[in-house]
Order: sequence, then C-alpha cells, then structure tokens
Amino acid sequence: MKKDFSAKSTVTVKKNETVKYVIKKLTQGKTYYVRIRAFKKVGGKKYVSDWSKALSKKVK
Repeated sequence: MKKDFSAKSTVTVKKNETVKYVIKKLTQGKTYYVRIRAFKKVGGKKYVSDWSKALSKKVK
C-alpha cells in the first residue's frame, strides 16, 4: 500500500500463459500500488527483468 513499496507483498504466478491475476481481500477505500517483472530459468540460472512502472488503483 506504500508508494515506495517498503511494505510489500509478493505473488508468484507460475503459469506461462497467465495474463491477469486477481488480488483478493483488499480494503475498501485504500489505494494500492502494483508493479510486475518477469523471470525465466535457463539451465539453472535465473534471468530477471526490470520492474514495470508502478500503477496505483483505489479500491471502490
């Protein structure tokens, strides 16, 4: 819920085909900030992309 992501929670989506993810149990009236990044394991080595631009959404 903090713009600088100091209080963060992480969700790992394991299916390659996933294009959306629903976050449940959010508090009404609060603003949440979300950013994503991709990763891929090749030969035991993990490659990680940069973080996306942060998006903010207020729960109605």
